[in-house]
Amino acid sequence: MSAVDGMLTAAFALSLIAGILVIIASAVVTAGALAAREVPFTFNTYLELVVALFMLNLVLGVLIILGATLIRSGEEDKVRKGSAIVLALSVVSLFTAGGGFIVGFLLGIAGGALGLAWRPPQARAQPPPASTAT
Repeated sequence: MSAVDGMLTAAFALSLIAGILVIIASAVVTAGALAAREVPFTFNTYLELVVALFMLNLVLGVLIILGATLIRSGEEDKVRKGSAIVLALSVVSLFTAGGGFIVGFLLGIAGGALGLAWRPPQARAQPPPASTAT
């Protein structure tokens, strides 16, 4: 495994873990919010808000994981798109899901940055054929 492959693998792994942490943090925050409800007359509005926020965070986590799979493809265009997706949605998740316990946000930023910094291996230039001068 070359250093270039290692960089791409690290970008994929960090982004994948970030997406998983965003989903887990969303579930934990939602469970805590539903367990702590104390105002019965606003329960319907509160429940709708909590469920809507959970669904938004779930979508964010799944899209971050989708971005990680694009990074894993190894195709330059897909790696760039996946990295941009991971970076953008990691920032959004900081404000909606607490960034996946903040660690998910940091891992998403690191994974997205590694993906953007990755360059595909260049085809090795073949030496010109030796001339046969007679």
